[in-house]
Amino acid sequence: MNRTFVKITLLFVFLIIVIFQIKTTNIKTAYQFTPFQIDQQIQRMNLYPPRLAKFGYLMEVKKQIQIIRTIIYNFFNVVSFTEYFPKRVPYVLSPFIFVGLYYFIKKRKKWNYIFWSFIASILVLTVVGPYAKYGPFLMYPFFIFFIYICLQEVTIFRKK
Repeated sequence: MNRTFVKITLLFVFLIIVIFQIKTTNIKTAYQFTPFQIDQQIQRMNLYPPRLAKFGYLMEVKKQIQIIRTIIYNFFNVVSFTEYFPKRVPYVLSPFIFVGLYYFIKKRKKWNYIFWSFIASILVLTVVGPYAKYGPFLMYPFFIFFIYICLQEVTIFRKK
């Protein structure tokens, strides 16, 4: 098969999965605050001394700061493996995924287009949020790929 055809096909499949991830995520609720969170903001704002009230307002109430906080929170949820294990992926597969991830990063020039799509999926999940109807399924093809790399590099399936 032609390498260009394979790359274009993988890009097309990746874009379909990204669109499906975005469509199944309610982005409005990801950036809205619950009454409990609003109450916490007010309580934290009241802890600032009077001379720093304006600073407290900026840190606790400004919409831009809250959006940045939500994006940072989403990022750490996306890269945290506790999000995936054991709820979505069994613990038994974790060594294969971690070893495959190691070899993937070590030999990323070999799979450059997959590496950049992996980074793009992390960025998409950071902005959109990993709280879709079916979870952060944008990462599952990469987990399967990491398991494949692990089996290819470590076990008897390795090419000599």
